[in-house]
Amino acid sequence: MLNAQSVGDESIIDYGNYSLKFTVTSVNPNECEVYKDDIQSYVTSITIPSSAVIGGNEYTVTSIGEYGFAFLYYVTTILFESDSQLVTIGACAFHQSNELINFEIPNSVAHIGEYAFCQCPLTNIEIPNSVISMGINPFEGCTSLETITVEDGNQYYDSRNDCNAIIETATNTLITGCKNTIIPNTVTSIGSCSFMGNSLYYDTNHLTSIEIPNSVTTIGEWAFSYCTALTDVIFEENSQLDTIGEWAFQYCESINSIEIPN
Repeated sequence: MLNAQSVGDESIIDYGNYSLKFTVTSVNPNECEVYKDDIQSYVTSITIPSSAVIGGNEYTVTSIGEYGFAFLYYVTTILFESDSQLVTIGACAFHQSNELINFEIPNSVAHIGEYAFCQCPLTNIEIPNSVISMGINPFEGCTSLETITVEDGNQYYDSRNDCNAIIETATNTLITGCKNTIIPNTVTSIGSCSFMGNSLYYDTNHLTSIEIPNSVTTIGEWAFSYCTALTDVIFEENSQLDTIGEWAFQYCESINSIEIPN
């Protein structure tokens, strides 16, 4: 067994039907990140432990590595031990895990990387009040989403007015929306990829119409791209829209026309 004393040391632990790889990210305090290793094809549920033994020493699992559980097949549920101290969900951590529908973000998580759950069939999201940073739409292409909420007390993000969206509070930027989103009239920017559909499957179980309030000045690049069922884009009167990013409505093949505000 490796006597882990430095960052980068690794251990693979077998849990029966699957094995996970742990990599040391910090020594004193002892912390590590987790990745999938070998997952049997019939496994539908994985539990991420709160700690792992590497080189005879115990390390707290504080992060899920970039692409750590990407391209999972058949796995529908990710669970965490009750004493989880997970802090970071890395970029693309569950990218295209196309059966993943059950995932409750631990209330210790502070950082969620860009595209962390890209193209997962999640139906519900709750962002705990512990989250302080998120990359570009972590839920891009999650076209099955029906409800999105941010826990009360979060100082950085909110879902004001029960809007079914994630809004960056300081900038009034909507970063994640879904087919049931109602954009509040306090939002000034619609972020990059915020409503982006599933570019892999052209999933039409998504947005069909959207009303953009006159408070919005910017629509980011790729914001509504691949929304193949989108037919109506309505701009409120007296719109202050100034900028539409590149490819914002790319592959919105059901739209016949859009009347761009003056």
